[in-house]
Order: sequence, then C-alpha cells, then structure tokens
Amino acid sequence: LVVGNARLAAGSGAAPGAVRLDGDDLCIATVGDDVVLDLETPDGRPLHGSAALTALGLAAGDTLAAATTVAARLSEYDPGLARHEAAWRARLAHTRQAVAASATPLAPTPTADSHFAALDLPSGTDAADVVAAVAAWSWRLADGAAIALGLTDPAARATIAAVAPTAQPAIVTLAIDDSTTLAALREAASDEIAAATKHGPLLSDLFGRDPALRGAGIRPDVVIELDANDVNDADDVPAAGVLAFRVAADGSRARVAGAFDQASVDRFAAQVSSFVGALGAAPDTAVARVTMLAPSERTLVDAVNTTD
Repeated sequence: LVVGNARLAAGSGAAPGAVRLDGDDLCIATVGDDVVLDLETPDGRPLHGSAALTALGLAAGDTLAAATTVAARLSEYDPGLARHEAAWRARLAHTRQAVAASATPLAPTPTADSHFAALDLPSGTDAADVVAAVAAWSWRLADGAAIALGLTDPAARATIAAVAPTAQPAIVTLAIDDSTTLAALREAASDEIAAATKHGPLLSDLFGRDPALRGAGIRPDVVIELDANDVNDADDVPAAGVLAFRVAADGSRARVAGAFDQASVDRFAAQVSSFVGALGAAPDTAVARVTMLAPSERTLVDAVNTTD
C-alpha cells in the first residue's frame, strides 16, 4: 500500500510497531507519539480502518515487521524502473479508458490448485505469433475495444521477484475491431513486444502518482512469459486469478498455467492454438472470423448436427 499522508497523534503506550484502529484511523505506536497513516492502494484508491488492516494482513494489536530488506531492494531497482516512467505514462494515458472497460472474462471460478496444459505451436511460431493469438482470443472473449496483456522476459521476472509486490509486468495494449486481420494484429504485437521489453516492468504505484492514471490501475489477468527457461515448471505457480502463457525462447513449445479447473485450462490452450494455427494458415483472416472452437469442440458440434 501507499502512504498518502502521515500525522502524529497522542501516544497510546503500546509497544513500538503495534497497530491499532481509532475509528477509521490506522495508528502505529512509536516510543513517543503514535503515527496515523492514510493509506491508498497503488492506483490511488483510499483504504480506511479495518479495510486497510485486512489489505495488510494484520489485526489490531499486531506488530509491523521491519522492512529493511524490501527497502534496500527498492533502493537498488527503483532508478532503473523510474527511468522508463515517462514512456509508460505516455503509453498508458491514451488507452486507460478503453482498457479499463475491457477485461478477459475467465469465467471459471479460480481453484486452490494450479493446472497446466500444453499449447500446440506449429513450426516457425515466434513470440509475436503467440502474443497476437492470445490478444485475439482475449478480445473475442471480452468484446472490448482494447486488450491489455501482461508481458515479461527473464530480466523483468527477476526484477519483479526482487521487489514484489511493488512492481508488475509490462502492459501490452492492442486495439482490435471487427476488421482487424491476424496479420495486422501480429505486426502490432511485434511493436508492443519491442516497447514492453525496452521499458521493462513498472512500479504499481505509478497509477496513483500520475493524475491522468489515478484510480485506473491495470493488472492484466492474462500474462505472457517470454523466453521461459522451463515452461513445464509446475512449481512456478501464477498469482490467483491469473492465466500465464509460458513460451520457450525458441518458440518450439508453450504451456498454459493457472489456478482454474483442468478442463478450463485445456479449453483455453486449445482455443488459443486455433488462433496460432490460423495465423500461419490464413493471416489475412479477420480476427472476428476465426473459429473459437477447439477440434474436440468442433467434433462435438458436428456430432450434434448429424441429423440424417
């Protein structure tokens, strides 16, 4: 969370670091006065009282742990992340409203356990093909004007892991409409990949610090992990509610991972595979006209429609 304001209050006599609530005020005891913090989410939405404690995973009377390790890592990584914030502000400001109104509706309820499915990739598939296919699939599910996807490479993942949860994946935004062809989408995806890898991940609180972005934080629920060292690593579990597409560096294989039931993850993989295949077979096809049916679903439909 972000400290929007801090002020002093009369000391409670509690042990230094202990937290308490005074109405909607979150108070932290020190050796002298208490400190009252006005907290916000990274995108600038205020959190008061018990809601702030819940977000912090604390209860009244708990003691805050020292954050020296996190502070040291932020000091190390912040200069590199901050260097690209002007570019991120420019890229996100003009797509904020369209993207905020569009999300990929991953209809199944998230599960406690993660499940995985192989993503079929024809020979010659590259990162731009996968990003375009995932974007096309997301747009067809969301029916929105713009699609926001998270994107990481190994360097970005290392940075995010070091300063989690204050940094988040680069955001790829793609505008799609009924006339957009797969080939045009792939070209746009290639440009977005280049920009995202150049600027790297971003600090989540950028949204709260920039008046043009305030209150409109974008944390995509679909993330593409490029150049994954081990696409089959079952111990590398995405965050709850996030669907991750892991793509090997040579484009020879990919995997879908997410805390959704196995049948849903299998369906997601098969549907995206349909878009990857269409990119190679008929790149001039409009995204809106590519079948969403996986081969097993097509077989089921054909069987139902066998009326002789």
